[in-house]
Amino acid sequence: MKKLNNESGFTLIELMIVVAIIGILAAVAIPQYNKYLARARQTEAKIALSAIFTAEQSFAVENSSFSICLNQVGYDRTGSQTYYAIGFDDALAPGNNCGPDGARDCFGTVWDMNVAAPAAAVVCGAAGANLVTYYNANAAVNAPAAAAAVATNSGIPLGTLIDAAAGAGFTTGVTSATFRVGAAGNVSTAGATYDYWSIDQNKTLINSVPGI
Repeated sequence: MKKLNNESGFTLIELMIVVAIIGILAAVAIPQYNKYLARARQTEAKIALSAIFTAEQSFAVENSSFSICLNQVGYDRTGSQTYYAIGFDDALAPGNNCGPDGARDCFGTVWDMNVAAPAAAVVCGAAGANLVTYYNANAAVNAPAAAAAVATNSGIPLGTLIDAAAGAGFTTGVTSATFRVGAAGNVSTAGATYDYWSIDQNKTLINSVPGI
């Protein structure tokens, strides 16, 4: 009897074609997946800025003024891993245009209206005190654009992030009747460009410098 060998398998060319197809699919899918993750991380900025907006508006109802003091107006950041620096520029000098009459120290939350000169019970510390007028980021996807910054953004205040990436799309500030608070973070694998957001007293949310 004649014995038939019926062995089957893949040729080297077939395997190479399969590998090439997998490579093409990966080249298309991985960047899209990373972009999806970056967009998901942007939710952090949107939620934080919306929470600050609500806190500032609630504070203004009772005090007839906004304030630079985030903790004292009712905002406290949560989360162990944060990609965005949130708050006011660390170098911001808001001046004396807060309080019920628009002529008091913006670093205060309780204003003395019985004196002619602008005065306030300053409860949020020195100008630019971290965890008071802004919160730092503690994570980054890529190395920051600034040479002096570390890969995790640790200890880098909001103003430094804005200056480092030349993101002049918005400036933060506060008066008795207006405010603009910002967020800046490195959330994309596409590069070291920072993603910038801001919100104002009218709840206008702007992605002024897209970092994706």
